[in-house]
Amino acid sequence: NGPRCVPTVHQNRVVVFGAQGGLHCLDTKTGKTIWSHDTMALFNSKRSFRGEPPEGYFGKGSSPIIFEGLVIVNAGGAEKNAGVVAFSLSDGKLAWKSTDVRASYSSPTLARIGGQSHVVFAARLNVISVDPMTGKELFRFSFGRPGPTVTGATPVVLGDQIFVTASYGFGAVMAKIGVGKVSETWRSDDILSSQYTTAIADGGKLYGIHEVTTDGSYDAVQRAANKIINDSFKPGTVLTSHWEYV
Repeated sequence: NGPRCVPTVHQNRVVVFGAQGGLHCLDTKTGKTIWSHDTMALFNSKRSFRGEPPEGYFGKGSSPIIFEGLVIVNAGGAEKNAGVVAFSLSDGKLAWKSTDVRASYSSPTLARIGGQSHVVFAARLNVISVDPMTGKELFRFSFGRPGPTVTGATPVVLGDQIFVTASYGFGAVMAKIGVGKVSETWRSDDILSSQYTTAIADGGKLYGIHEVTTDGSYDAVQRAANKIINDSFKPGTVLTSHWEYV
């Protein structure tokens, strides 16, 4: 019954997104509500989707992101062209709504690719990017499968490539983003399939949790070669930028 999303703080405002679609902006000093929206009532269909409840299996779980005075969130209003929506941070007015994607539990990431600002979502069944100022869709590729599955890790942007990962048999994808096109560098369920944990990139490698292994070990993946280079880290290990274990 509680929230799944991390609060998003910007200057003197904090934005929270509840499991039932309540989006609230509060003053950080006073706790006063500045504005609120029931995104389920505004944008979501009351019909199930391939047997999935209208609110998803576990409610809303994608944290909002703030860019240039806009609060952008994966509302999942697929049937109302409101898969992703943006509100003014200052007064809560709807700035734009865009795409037919459903909601996931993965939080978005901001990136600059080829001189273009992107906000990238690993949404339900698709990875998409939109222009954060206008909502214009910039690219998409398929990712996920119907049924009681979860996409929870945040997309990782590595130059002009994007890495996304999940468990449940559909694994991970590394995709190269070009002008008006997307090409997969590799796709695999054998090397870094993480249900929730976002991978960390460092020195041409990705570090994360491969959750289909029987011992739940941590894997270090050489992203260019699509190869596991170390699977000796155990759950509970924290990797820092100086390769220390805590």
